[in-house]
Amino acid sequence: MIIGSILIGAPIVLIVLAAYLLPDLCANEIYSVHESPGNDCKAVIFQRDCGATTGFSTQLSIIDANSDLDNDVAGNVLILDGHPDDIQLKVAWKSKNELVVNHLVNGNEHSSQN
Repeated sequence: MIIGSILIGAPIVLIVLAAYLLPDLCANEIYSVHESPGNDCKAVIFQRDCGATTGFSTQLSIIDANSDLDNDVAGNVLILDGHPDDIQLKVAWKSKNELVVNHLVNGNEHSSQN
């Protein structure tokens, strides 16, 4: 009974320790930053890379103007499969609270407003 508990418990403890001790495998590479009118916030276009087993991901986050984009967070507005060069994500502030987003979908431009 004791040996069985050790054989089952030891791997679980190792997995939990590895999850807390190993660094996050994802990294964000910023492509462009667009400040809002009034400079209250900014739209950040970035590629999120989580290692060789994942594909390219183009993401968009809106964050406070004086904040930095953290490496451990994904996009909070838009997440698209594909490399930023292929997606060609473009943003433009229409007003202090309205952002126009354009990107390619199957080679054609697509637009949305948030």
